[in-house]
Amino acid sequence: MNYILLTAQQTVTQAANATQEVAPKSPSNDIIGIGGIIATLLVGIVTCLVTWKLTMKSIKQLKISYNIQVFPILSNSVTQNTDINLDDLQIQYKGKNLLNPCLLALEIVNIGNEAINEPPIKIRTDEDIEIIPGYFEDIPAGYEDLWSFDKTNSNSCNILLKHINPKQVVKTRFFLDNLPQKKIIFEWPMQNVQTQETAYNNTNTPNKITVSSKSNIILMAITALLFVSIPQWSYYIKQFIFFTDIHLSTVMVITFMMVLLLLAIIMNVYGIPFVDKYIKSHPKQCPLIKLVMAVVSIILLLLIIFDYIIIGFIPQITTATIVIILLSLLIHFSFISKNR
Repeated sequence: MNYILLTAQQTVTQAANATQEVAPKSPSNDIIGIGGIIATLLVGIVTCLVTWKLTMKSIKQLKISYNIQVFPILSNSVTQNTDINLDDLQIQYKGKNLLNPCLLALEIVNIGNEAINEPPIKIRTDEDIEIIPGYFEDIPAGYEDLWSFDKTNSNSCNILLKHINPKQVVKTRFFLDNLPQKKIIFEWPMQNVQTQETAYNNTNTPNKITVSSKSNIILMAITALLFVSIPQWSYYIKQFIFFTDIHLSTVMVITFMMVLLLLAIIMNVYGIPFVDKYIKSHPKQCPLIKLVMAVVSIILLLLIIFDYIIIGFIPQITTATIVIILLSLLIHFSFISKNR
């Protein structure tokens, strides 16, 4: 009898163990696992960022950035009034008529963590264009005698700064007697100071993002990283679709994301001339345009995901294509607005 009871108990135990092995994992366990992975990644990223920030602060950095913009003064695009006959207007300098007077705006920023004393700054041009010293804009109180110009010849001018502190911005303005066909040359002959050009704009030299530009390299790196790690992150998309019971497929989501990023890269490389020109010439409207594009894209995506109003394969594919274009433009606008 004892043998029979013992055998029965062993059979029940084995059956229970087999049931536990066969039974699927609880969805809550998967969610907890995903949450744990995300939390671990976030903690790792935050730790790396804090460590990097503290390390960079402890290292002496001598680094400046600068950007140059050239604007024709006698232009209807500047005056915004086509009724004015600009041929009747003239601007003179020392009794000489300026053929096509332009304003040159140069901004220099100390992006390092150390003050730079008496930097030897010069701007010049290789063309037969006169550079006329203008003024310092938003000059800090007490710096009136510390910042000045020194015109060496008609094609060049020195900018004399007693010093420029960390995060300090120097805004200089010059006048040109004609619109340059080539880039204005910025010289900073200090070997221990890094220089970084953030933008150069004028009518003849559009500031277009290239394949090798920093922003496009970052975007291509993100795209490549997502592509090689598709098996890893597609698993979590599959789990999300399973738990939420939405009618999308994993392949559709992967295709959507990869096409979106590739289209954004193409837009960055080749640009959209008339759209890019409008964004660059209306910087204050750019944030509102990007916000509207983001909101419209989110609404359209939600309508597709929850199969509401936009119903059917063809309407949803068409809408998804529109969303891809909108989000690609949003990424492109974000890059060119930073690259102005």
